[in-house]
Amino acid sequence: MLALVLTFAATALGGCGRNEHATISVDHPDSLADRPVHVRIAGLPPGHTVSVRLRLVDKRTLASTASYRVSSTGVVDLRTAKPVDGTPYRGADPMGLFWTLRANSDQNWHLGWTLRFTLTVRDGDTVVGQRTLTRRSTVPGLRSRKLRPATDGVYGTVFEPPAGSPRRPGVLVFGGSEGGEYLDGVARLLAVHGFPALSLAYFAEPGLPSTLRRVRLEYFAKALTVLSRQPGVDPKHLAVLGASRGGEAALLVGSYFPRQVQGVIALTPANVAIGSPPSGTAPAWTYRGHPIPYTRQFNEPAPTDVPDAVIPVERIAGPVLLTCGGRDAVWASCPYARAADARLTGHHDRYPHRVLAYPDAGHHSNALLPYVPVMGDPTAQADEAAKLAEWPATRTFLSDLASR
Repeated sequence: MLALVLTFAATALGGCGRNEHATISVDHPDSLADRPVHVRIAGLPPGHTVSVRLRLVDKRTLASTASYRVSSTGVVDLRTAKPVDGTPYRGADPMGLFWTLRANSDQNWHLGWTLRFTLTVRDGDTVVGQRTLTRRSTVPGLRSRKLRPATDGVYGTVFEPPAGSPRRPGVLVFGGSEGGEYLDGVARLLAVHGFPALSLAYFAEPGLPSTLRRVRLEYFAKALTVLSRQPGVDPKHLAVLGASRGGEAALLVGSYFPRQVQGVIALTPANVAIGSPPSGTAPAWTYRGHPIPYTRQFNEPAPTDVPDAVIPVERIAGPVLLTCGGRDAVWASCPYARAADARLTGHHDRYPHRVLAYPDAGHHSNALLPYVPVMGDPTAQADEAAKLAEWPATRTFLSDLASR
C-alpha cells in the first residue's frame, strides 16, 4: 500500500511558533491496533535534533515524546532512528512511541474500539509538522453483546466476527487479580482475526464475588457453555486464555473440565492453586462446593505444605501454551510455567505443550497485545518484545486447534 503523504502549510498556533514544512508519511494511517505502521518524516534541517510527540486524542492525556537526530538527507525514519538520549525507549523501534505512551496523571489505559492520535514534530519550539493517525480494534460487521449474571449466568462481553465468517474455535478470555474484564481488548482483537471470544469477569463486578475468594470453577464451565452456543463458534474446539491469577484459573478449568476445554493458554501463570489475596489464608477457588487445595508457600512450584495444591495439568485434553517473564516481580512465573510443562512431559502427554520464556520480561508481558502500553513497568521494553512474539503465537495456537 502506498504511503499517504500530508504536507502542512504554514499557519499560526497560539502560544508557540509554527512553520510547518516537514512531510510526514505513514504507510497505514488508519490501521488495526495490532498492526505496525511506518512513520517517515522528511524535509527537516540536516543535523538538527527534533522532537516527535504522539498524543492520544480523547479524554485522557496519554502521550509519548522522543528526540531524534535528523539525517544528512533531512529525514527521521522511525524504523531506523534512535532516540538521542535513550528515552522513552532504547534503540530503533518503529512503534516505540506507541507502547511508551504515558499518562500525565493516574489514568488507566484501555484499548478502545477506535483510537485517534496526533503526531507532532517540533524543531526547538517551532512546530514543523503534524498529522493524525487512527488505530482500530474493530472491523466492519464485528458484533458485541453484553452478558449479565441475572440473564445469562455470567458477566462479560461476547465478541463475534462478521456474519458469514467460518466457524472457528471460541476463546474464553479472563484476567487476574485486578478483577473485571481486564483482557477485553484481547477478546475483541481475537474476534477481529476471526476467533469468537467471550471476555469474562469472575469477580469485582455486579452479581459476582467482590474479591478473588471462593470463586466457583463451575462459573467458568457455565461461561464455556454460553460461548459454545454463540454464532460462529465451533463448539468442539474451545480454548481458555487467562493471565496471572487468570492463568492459574485457565490451568484449573482445563484440568477440571477436560470435556469442555480443548486448549489452554496460560500467560505468566502459577502451576499451583494459591490462596485468596492478600493474606492467602482462604481458598480462591472451589469445585462442587469444596475448596480447591491451595498453598500458602508463595513462589514455590512444588509446595510442601499442601502438595495437592499442584494443578493436575495432565488432565487437560488438548494443547497447552504457557508464557513467563524471567524478571517477573509479581511471582515466579517462569519456575511455575516450567513446572507445569515438566509435569505434562512427565505424564507423557499426547498433546503439544510448550513454554515461551522471556528472560528480561516482567509480569505484564501477559497483556499480550503489542504496541499497547503497560503503565509504569520497568521491564516495558522487554515486555513489548515478548508480546511481539506471544500475540502471533496465540493466533497460531488457535488456528492449529481448529485443525485438530
